[in-house]
Amino acid sequence: MRLLRWSFILFQLLWLNAVVPGHTRGAVTMPGSTPAATGAADSCCSGSHDAKKQSPTPDQQKRCAVCYFAIGLHLPPAISFDQLQLGLISTLPISPPSAFDSARTILPFHGRAPPAV
Repeated sequence: MRLLRWSFILFQLLWLNAVVPGHTRGAVTMPGSTPAATGAADSCCSGSHDAKKQSPTPDQQKRCAVCYFAIGLHLPPAISFDQLQLGLISTLPISPPSAFDSARTILPFHGRAPPAV
């Protein structure tokens, strides 16, 4: 269990402090809206690398796989605080107060005076 905790802490340390801030946005892209004919040629792993093709295009930057993965890790689940609209079900009649008769109790002391022997 301890090894699992430390490995998770190490992963978060490297991911949040080295990989995410230092990656080139768009170098690794998610599959998506590129045409099939140019998809293989625009890949970061293709054999031909021209000086013009070194920087990722804006479309590739939008589909960055590292950013997509980082966003998936960092978003907390949505919490809904919606309250149901509750209505009045019924009213209860108020009963009249009942009278209480208490028996007079004679105590061995009187208020603030010391106790009688």
